[in-house]
Amino acid sequence: MSRKDFEEDSVGSKIRSAREEASLTQEDLAEIIDITRQQLAKYEKNKVSPTVDTLIKIASACHTSPKKLLPKENLVLAQK
Repeated sequence: MSRKDFEEDSVGSKIRSAREEASLTQEDLAEIIDITRQQLAKYEKNKVSPTVDTLIKIASACHTSPKKLLPKENLVLAQK
């Protein structure tokens, strides 16, 4: 897997994509899930990993499944 593929399949890029598909700004989503915009930016840049609870809140606010925010590699491991 190339670095670009890895970055596109990262939790952060999936959070950003889900947020954009839900037509939310970082400020909007951060307010909805009660975190700072700066913290959300760290998640999107893969500098910090969100907790499971936060990932569930993000998914809910973006009207998607938490599974869709996980990298494919994690989904394969979870299915075993």
